[in-house]
Amino acid sequence: MAVWHKLNSGVAAVLHGLVIGGTTNNRRTVQINYIESYPFEENPFKGSVFPIAELALTYYAFLLQAKRVRVVEALPEVVPYYVSRGFVVENPGAPRHSLVKELS
Repeated sequence: MAVWHKLNSGVAAVLHGLVIGGTTNNRRTVQINYIESYPFEENPFKGSVFPIAELALTYYAFLLQAKRVRVVEALPEVVPYYVSRGFVVENPGAPRHSLVKELS
C-alpha cells in the first residue's frame, strides 16, 4: 500500500507512506512486513500511516476470514505504540518483536 499526496501545483505527487505485507500461507494472518513514513515535517500524513494501514489490513483480514493481524519484527522503540493500539508482543525475548492483534 502506498500513501501519496499531490502537491499544490497538482503536477507532482510525493510518496508519504509505504506498507509492504501479505498473508501467511494458510491465510489466517494478514501481516505488515515493512512500514515507513516520509520522515520530514511537511508530511501531512505524519502519525497516520499506521492507522490507515491497520484499517486496510483489518478490512482485508475480514474479507479473507483471517483471524489476526501481525506486525513483523517491529523496532523496539515503536513497540509501545503498537501495544497502545491493542497489539500483543508475540516473542518478548527477540531483538525485534512481532506483535499480533486477534480479530473477533
